[in-house]
Amino acid sequence: MQPVATALNLPITPYDASNTETIMDEIVREHKGKIVLVVGHSNTVPALIGNMGASKNVPEISENEYDNIYIVSVPWFGKTKTIRLRYGTPYVPAQ
Repeated sequence: MQPVATALNLPITPYDASNTETIMDEIVREHKGKIVLVVGHSNTVPALIGNMGASKNVPEISENEYDNIYIVSVPWFGKTKTIRLRYGTPYVPAQ
C-alpha cells in the first residue's frame, strides 16, 4: 500500500476493518464518480465490495491469495458494476 501511495502522492486513510459499511458509505458519498483505491485483506474485501452497492457474491479469497484486483464502478446514476482481474502467477490452493 505504501509504495503505491508514495508513487502516486496519495494520502493513506486507515479504516476500521470491523466496520466496512461505514467507511464504504463515506467513500461512496464523498467520492462517487471519482477514482479511489481501497486496499484490504482477504477477509474484508468481499464485504467492502458489497458495502459499495456492488455484488455481494464475491468469491471467498484465501489468506495467501494475492492475484486479485477488483474494480468497482459506482456511477452517478445507474447500477454499480464489479470487474475481477487476476494478475501474476495464479493462486493454487494447498492440497
